[in-house]
Amino acid sequence: MNGPQDNEPPDDEPSDGGSPDDGPRNAGSPDDGPRDGEPPDGEPPDDGPRDGGSGNIRIDLAWLLMVAEQKTPGDPQVTDWGALVAAVARHDAEIFAVPVYDTPHTRAAALLQLLLHIPALERSNAMFATAVAYAYLVAGGLKVVTSPEQVRDLARLVKTGGATVHEIARELRRWTR
Repeated sequence: MNGPQDNEPPDDEPSDGGSPDDGPRNAGSPDDGPRDGEPPDGEPPDDGPRDGGSGNIRIDLAWLLMVAEQKTPGDPQVTDWGALVAAVARHDAEIFAVPVYDTPHTRAAALLQLLLHIPALERSNAMFATAVAYAYLVAGGLKVVTSPEQVRDLARLVKTGGATVHEIARELRRWTR
């Protein structure tokens, strides 16, 4: 490549559709023993998404770091840990035990929007944010079909502040089958 051209995304925007299809994992191994919130000894460890059958999985910091490591070029360093903590909290927010984001698409949209507006990595934040949304939908059992252009266009729209969470979710629904 000789340099960015008018029709190519900036360095911080996704350049391909990618397929971050690895689901959430627990950070510990079965040999670590139970931690808070884990089943006691003798029960199988929960090493996958937790959704109660709704498609709404619960991610954690370790899962976001895994996506960053696997789906962003050069494994960029975290520059704002608070952004990652906020993303984990936001996607799972509840008011009086009622989820704020009640579908996989709105949860993925909340993650995408937050991670684009509050960059967590030293570079490639748009790629990371879209990879997180994509991986979240896939981990929830949805088939995602999109193009690099659709990914880039959504990232640009979100970055400019031109889309609400519900508008982002509507676009993500178009990507799923």
